[in-house]
Amino acid sequence: MTKRLGLSMRIAEEKNYTERRDAIAHDWWPFLAHIDSFQAVPVPNIGARNAVQYYNLWKLDGLILSGGNDLGQYIERDSSEKALLKFCIDNKHPVFGVCRGLQLINKFLGGSLTPIANKSHSGNRHEIELSPSPMMALGVSGGRYEVNSYHNYVVKKPDLAPGLVPLATAQDGTIEAFYHPEVALTAVMWHPEREPQAQRHDLEILNWALTRRTE
Repeated sequence: MTKRLGLSMRIAEEKNYTERRDAIAHDWWPFLAHIDSFQAVPVPNIGARNAVQYYNLWKLDGLILSGGNDLGQYIERDSSEKALLKFCIDNKHPVFGVCRGLQLINKFLGGSLTPIANKSHSGNRHEIELSPSPMMALGVSGGRYEVNSYHNYVVKKPDLAPGLVPLATAQDGTIEAFYHPEVALTAVMWHPEREPQAQRHDLEILNWALTRRTE
């Protein structure tokens, strides 16, 4: 049975018009095509109550919190995504966060972010190490991989929200991926959809994130 996933969108401002627009990168569609039995439905930034109503109207089964826009940059996106995240947690729907999505989940659960002073993570590919113990238990291949990087904030170990467990770390010790063992929340700091070819570890993490079961 095919399941429907909500896919959050960034807010883009058109220079030639006095209006804001919701947008989603074309990269998402070929990437998600690798995941069987899922269809993505873009969810507009229409405020907390309307976003949840939209989610229910389309009978969605899970949520991907996409990247783009810093937290606090657009209140309508922040309120829409926080409401959707709460709804999914309350109703045991899986959530997968990407970059901003990871940051949102961490802050929503009581964590914090640290700005990068030297921009070492912004626009620079770097190596990550997937934590062997939890990854093996989750059925995802461990090891070291090179990932893209576009974020201006990092999650240091003291920044991590209570209950979250690291899945991957960068060489500087910052947390690049995490999951919650009791709630179906999983997130990565890099952009798996932006790779020229879908990477095995990204597909494994995404597939597990969207099909995991929690009590």
